[in-house]
Amino acid sequence: MELQVNQVIEELSKIDSATEQIILSAENEKEDYSSAIESWKKEYEDSLINNMNQNIESYKLKIQSHNQRILQQYRTETEALLSKLDAAYQENHSAWANEIFKKLISE
Repeated sequence: MELQVNQVIEELSKIDSATEQIILSAENEKEDYSSAIESWKKEYEDSLINNMNQNIESYKLKIQSHNQRILQQYRTETEALLSKLDAAYQENHSAWANEIFKKLISE
């Protein structure tokens, strides 16, 4: 009877050791998966940030180009208007001066 009890205890001890090994193995696998997931997550975040920065830079260049075109258009229009004003002044400044002088005198 004592031999059977010792055998049962020995079998239970083997089962306990095997269970302990399974638990340790599972914990190690869990740590490995956790590390792999963190690595993938970091790669994905870095990829997203890189992609977002490229899109932002592309958008900035597009906006700058658009703004330069609009600015050039405004410069051209302004120069044309100034040219017209200068031509009107050159043509009419004597008449305008006489008219202003007449109004000042009449008041």
